[in-house]
Amino acid sequence: MKVSVVAYPRLHFGLTDLAGATGRSYGGIGAHFRGPEVRVEGRADSSFALDLGPSHGDEETKVGDAALRARASGLPLSGSVTVLKRPPGHVGLGSTTATTLAVMKALAVLNRWTIDSRELIRLSGRGRTSAIGCNGFFLGGLIVDAGQPGGSRTTSYLPSIAPEGRSPSLFLGRWEMPTDWNVSLAFVNDPPTVNPGSERSFFEKNTPTADTDTLQQIADVFHGMIPALLETDLDQFGLSLRRFQVKGFKAREIAAQPQAVRVAIEHLWEAGIPAGLSSLGPTVFAVHGRGSFARITEVLRGIDLSGPYDFQNAGHELEIYNGPA
Repeated sequence: MKVSVVAYPRLHFGLTDLAGATGRSYGGIGAHFRGPEVRVEGRADSSFALDLGPSHGDEETKVGDAALRARASGLPLSGSVTVLKRPPGHVGLGSTTATTLAVMKALAVLNRWTIDSRELIRLSGRGRTSAIGCNGFFLGGLIVDAGQPGGSRTTSYLPSIAPEGRSPSLFLGRWEMPTDWNVSLAFVNDPPTVNPGSERSFFEKNTPTADTDTLQQIADVFHGMIPALLETDLDQFGLSLRRFQVKGFKAREIAAQPQAVRVAIEHLWEAGIPAGLSSLGPTVFAVHGRGSFARITEVLRGIDLSGPYDFQNAGHELEIYNGPA
């Protein structure tokens, strides 16, 4: 048996409650698009082997840990799995989550695991701060989650790398992105703004945020971006996205970026283009109508761009070949 899995990147618009304002912690909003994908191939084998290709820092450990977690749960573990392609790591595209879930999906098929998507997410160890990438792997579109129960002004807010025992964040819903909207990217190939080893320290220094920011950001999600999607109102979507990104933890993520990144975001906003920083950056994204890419290049003159890409309103792609491996 041979299996092929393709997973698409995600944009993370931002985290919501890192203030203890709602009785929950974390949560977020983001969307998947048909950009630089993860491509994994698996072959049936009597032993287990994993080849991730060129190292992206800690990805090998995280993917390997997920496989061992499955074995510790009593699931059979065999097969040769190779990561053939993946986007840059730790730049805001969710590469680690997409890679981990693509590998786990390949193993699930090769070993005939009878588990659902929630259990596969749990075994992956991903999505413990915001589960946008995890749920989008299966569903595509725009994803919103509500983080973890609990939280206060004295809570230690941490990235998804810690603590180990945290469950995946609570999935709230999925909405389709309009098919006539595109997304273009800048700074994808720049090094991570916040080194993975420094993420814990960044969270500790920049949280808790203000209660009012959290409440306004939740309003920006549910009375702003989501209604704008349903009404296909790109201008309103852009206004709500900008209001969301200038507050709370996202504002602190943007403030930590190099000047070129911050200036690019400001120029896009000043031009009335829906735009923002994905996750901890440095990837900057701009959402625009079909045929409007030239306007993005004009606003971001001299900056290397990637795209335009369609949004991805479906989950991963899976092909299974049952002939000789």
